[in-house]
Amino acid sequence: MSPPVSSLRSWLGALVLGCCTLGALPAWALCPAPVGASLRIKTWNLNLQVAPNNTESNYGRPHVERARDIARQILAEDPDVVVLSEANEDAARDVLVKELSTRYPNYIYTLDEHDTDNDSGLMLFSKYGFAALDRTLNDEGFQETWHDGYYDENIASWDIYSSDNTNGADAWSNKGFALVRILNECDGRLPFNVGFTHMQSSLPDTEAWRFYEDFDDRRGQLQTIRSIVEASISQLSRNVQPIYILGDLNIDGSRHHESTVRPPFIPVCGQDFMGNLYCDGDPDLDAVSWKPFTEWQYTFHDTKSDHGGYWACQNAPCTYDPATNAGTFFVDSWAYETSPLDVGQTHSSSNNGGATEFTGPTDGERLDYILHNKPLNHEREYCTQHLTRAVQGREWSDHLSVTIDVNRAAPRCSPHPRKVDDVNNPTPGITHPNGPEPVVFNLADPSSPQAKTVTFADGRLTFPGSMQWYVLDQAEPFRVTMTGSRVSWMVYQGSDLSRPLTPFDGECEEVKETRSFQCTYPAPRPPYFVRVFAVDTRASDPNAKPDRTVGDMPYTVQFHRFDCSSPAEACPLEPAVALTRQWPDRRLNANETMYFKFVTAHDRLDNPPRVTFHVQTSLPPKSTDPVVFSPSPFGAELADRSDNQLPTGITSVEPWTAIPGGHVQVHTARSGALPGTANKLPEKYLLRVLRDMAYVSQPVDLKVWFETSLSYFHPLQLACEVEETDLGGDDIWTRFVFDGPNQLSKCRESSGPAYLDCFWVSRLYDGDGSADATNEMYDGSLLSEAGTGDPNRALPHALTGAFQKSVVPNLWQDGEGIGGEQYLQPRPDVLRIKALPASLADRDAAAAKYTWRADDDEYWYDMVYRLSHSRPACHVGPDDGCPSGTACKAGKCQ
Repeated sequence: MSPPVSSLRSWLGALVLGCCTLGALPAWALCPAPVGASLRIKTWNLNLQVAPNNTESNYGRPHVERARDIARQILAEDPDVVVLSEANEDAARDVLVKELSTRYPNYIYTLDEHDTDNDSGLMLFSKYGFAALDRTLNDEGFQETWHDGYYDENIASWDIYSSDNTNGADAWSNKGFALVRILNECDGRLPFNVGFTHMQSSLPDTEAWRFYEDFDDRRGQLQTIRSIVEASISQLSRNVQPIYILGDLNIDGSRHHESTVRPPFIPVCGQDFMGNLYCDGDPDLDAVSWKPFTEWQYTFHDTKSDHGGYWACQNAPCTYDPATNAGTFFVDSWAYETSPLDVGQTHSSSNNGGATEFTGPTDGERLDYILHNKPLNHEREYCTQHLTRAVQGREWSDHLSVTIDVNRAAPRCSPHPRKVDDVNNPTPGITHPNGPEPVVFNLADPSSPQAKTVTFADGRLTFPGSMQWYVLDQAEPFRVTMTGSRVSWMVYQGSDLSRPLTPFDGECEEVKETRSFQCTYPAPRPPYFVRVFAVDTRASDPNAKPDRTVGDMPYTVQFHRFDCSSPAEACPLEPAVALTRQWPDRRLNANETMYFKFVTAHDRLDNPPRVTFHVQTSLPPKSTDPVVFSPSPFGAELADRSDNQLPTGITSVEPWTAIPGGHVQVHTARSGALPGTANKLPEKYLLRVLRDMAYVSQPVDLKVWFETSLSYFHPLQLACEVEETDLGGDDIWTRFVFDGPNQLSKCRESSGPAYLDCFWVSRLYDGDGSADATNEMYDGSLLSEAGTGDPNRALPHALTGAFQKSVVPNLWQDGEGIGGEQYLQPRPDVLRIKALPASLADRDAAAAKYTWRADDDEYWYDMVYRLSHSRPACHVGPDDGCPSGTACKAGKCQ
């Protein structure tokens, strides 16, 4: 049966009103791939709103175009179940169904009431078939459900929130909650339940009583959700079946807040004798009294709130007792089942035309949730393996999507640490038995085998789709070596488990003797998390993709620590990022030298960069005004990658200086003209830091970093798109101008929607004018093969995080049939980034669009980027470098 369109929707509405509905049909969907209990569920607020709050103009393009891009991104990420909200436009919903229904034949098209308001905007798509709940609740209105080509309006329980629990602009939409049971066709048809909702928002109000009204409405909506869950799923089923609640709850779950006199803290309010809500001090928010806890704490952490702790399992066993209808039942997965440092913002109120990068943990809000129960059937205990925010598609909505990967519990299946000592995190002291395996180098005993290398020979991906995690909590540069058929890994910094890190300068290689593959990573800001998973080919293959069908895969993983003691053990330096080292109280080597490796390049005019090196120590000097050491504890030299000293290396050394207010001393040295390479590509060099023999008998701490006249460009997200036309296909590519030689990047042809792990960028081929190749999306953080020189594997080196000063990509079009190659200039009347001068100030993440027009065809190139060319004074997070009583904000201690 064809997917629904607006006319069919009206016909079905009339059919429902006539009380003639099809009976609930059994779901006989086939398992699309043998992934076992592995389950991936996504939730995404799409911001496809219609009048009176039409958001189409925020994006400068029709809702249906964004809906098509969103659908293709969903197909690229391939979740098993997708929950969508704010899909209010009928035409956009029809596009989503058209694009998704082949892979997701079971879906809920809409929830609505028979009134003049907008519908709920809620949709659900599932690969697997639906099954009847223990009891179905659907009092008023209607919902359209399709499974395996059949229409059924009685398969789900749902309710539209009452007018008592909505206010303001949210009352224009029929916000509500729906619950459906799904059979996992790949896991013995075992059922799981998915509820989805969009709750009352907090509008940009200026009065405390309005904030309290929003909070109170959400409290009532959560009670509605609880009532539907308990009435639709029997006590027995609730104890053994997984239940997931997903959607935009509009409760700010961020754990970092600058003030306790503003939302998300809760104002103290009451009612006057007429029953009207009031808060003493309004409208002066500073004069209003605020409770000492946030709405998130009240809902998901406090077991004694009005909810009775129902949503607050935390990271402990749930205590819900059906006989007494009391106890904890659901857990906020992001707060308790991933890295405690990963704040997980999903929305920025300042950017309604596409979510952007967040500049720190206090920027933006975490509004989108995945909650779940903890079934008591221990034979089928489940584990949250990975929680991620969207990397791709950030410009298509003001929210980021959130995805959960779940599987049967197994050793090391969770990234949540086995123990959290930070009392500021929500789970201090709680242990997680299946948490990541700690990787600990024995720094106290240099003779220990674990001082430099830690090996785990017992790795095993137990089930299809299993993952295993390791965590490194020492600021030690490391190399990962993986031995195992079809097993790969990714490395993440602890504050972002969604965006994997790129190996240092593409330092990855096969070790043929052991049939292993290894990569090098700097590690200046621990902790670092390593996720191990199966792939469809060998890990060294640049086309390898994650494979959830593979299980029972043994492997050995080795972590090697670089101790800076030789050129082979040189510690990698990233631009403008300090690396902390500890010099032992004995000789390190014959030359008493630490080795650091770094990469740089000539600028666009083929001039060598100006590089400045800094060595910082807390050694007490002989005198402090001026700072004088006798003798100076450190010296510096530059060498090429083969450790041949450069005659034009260090050309000047500044006197030691003291950091104001402290006892830390800084030593600065400047380089001469670096030779570069014959092919003008970026080159690797060695910085030698020499310790004077007078200090050999005492331990010496130091921080090392370098700055340069070049700016460092970090592409976070790239897209090359071409407007669809009826005139046939175009062959499109871009030329990037950067600090270094111009390079023409011709990448592989596109045959469909982008893949999350695609390395290529800047080439689009739509030879037949078809709509299935209109765009490609790429994530800059995944471009780990850059610099290999193989155009089939990599982008030009400069696009992977280095040496961007003039960022002006030019678009080119082939000349077939029109007289030769064309160079298309950017349109002057649209937002675009101009050439970035060397003096440009450091920038946090920003987004921009380049647009070109030639005749009637329009092309554009999007990117999200950040720029830096000097080391910030501090960084957000533990050990932020700020004095007591201050915190790091916007790169400064404030």
